[in-house]
Amino acid sequence: MFKKKLSRRDFLKGVGVGLAALNLPAFPNRIEAAPSHSGTNPYIKYVDGKRILEPATAEKYLKRKKNFPYKIDKKSLPYRLFTQYGFEWGGNWSDRKDYQHFELPTSITEILYPNNR
Repeated sequence: MFKKKLSRRDFLKGVGVGLAALNLPAFPNRIEAAPSHSGTNPYIKYVDGKRILEPATAEKYLKRKKNFPYKIDKKSLPYRLFTQYGFEWGGNWSDRKDYQHFELPTSITEILYPNNR
């Protein structure tokens, strides 16, 4: 998949995970794992039959069976790490796809942060 095998440190430091959606201290249950090439993991949904794609330039990354650098899929390190610790992946959602989004289920978040209800 990659010419260089990425380690946890490479992904978190070298590739550049953006924690823009890590909402501390209010409700820390979401992470946007946005590598510097965040267009490779777009957000897509349909509203009234109209497709919304963010970023708009990510059209070529919608073919998720293709291999390309920084792609988050079920074989990637970010997917394996986050889901190992109970996070749900936005690429598995049926009503929309958010390939860089990881989120703890509300049931787990309420146990970890009971005062944030």
